[in-house]
Amino acid sequence: MQLEVTLTQNLGLKMTQEMQQSLQVLQMSAVELQACLAEKVSENPLLNIEYQDYQAGFKKWRKWF
Repeated sequence: MQLEVTLTQNLGLKMTQEMQQSLQVLQMSAVELQACLAEKVSENPLLNIEYQDYQAGFKKWRKWF
């Protein structure tokens, strides 16, 4: 009777729900992202979207260069 010990190693990645959601958001265009956020805000009354004027900030930054 002969005994044998075997050791194997596997490397894998399991996609969590958070990772899947992150990939979906990263693949959205700006228009799709804005529509998705508007939908989430309409579903949840505790959410609010505040828009900032990024053009003004860009103009200030551009003056430095």
